Amino acid sequence: MSLFSSEIIVTPQIKGVTNGTAGTQGFIGEAVNANVVLGSAVALTTATNANVASITLTPGDWDVDGNINFTATNATVAAGAVVVGSVSTGSLTLSTDGTESYDLPGALTTTSFKLSVTIPRKRLSITTTTVVYLVAQATFTAGTMGAYGALNARRAR
Repeated sequence: MSLFSSEIIVTPQIKGVTNGTAGTQGFIGEAVNANVVLGSAVALTTATNANVASITLTPGDWDVDGNINFTATNATVAAGAVVVGSVSTGSLTLSTDGTESYDLPGALTTTSFKLSVTIPRKRLSITTTTVVYLVAQATFTAGTMGAYGALNARRAR
């Protein structure tokens, strides 16, 4: 039995911002982003991983996602070939944890085309400052392909 006839329980409230800005560095809601535009697309070599973008995250729990746009000029993509993208803590390394994203475009032989894959949100719980990469790969037999897109992270806690 308590010495007091009633106990007061105080629940702290976490305040957000109301002015349209991102959360303060080190606090919930902090945002870190990298965007690579079409004019700065990373050149791809067939069936070879490439880093499209990277961000540096400080220790904490982060929700990370992204998207990769593939652009091709005079390229040939064989039937059964794929484009793939992922968020990874390893440079030039595609994730294999089920959060990677694939597109199977079918056979394409055109002057130019664009494909896109959306990388689903994944939780990264890190204890040291870590570089996170947006990694792409495409398989093609002629022409050129490039990749551009966005890598986004928001501190969850």
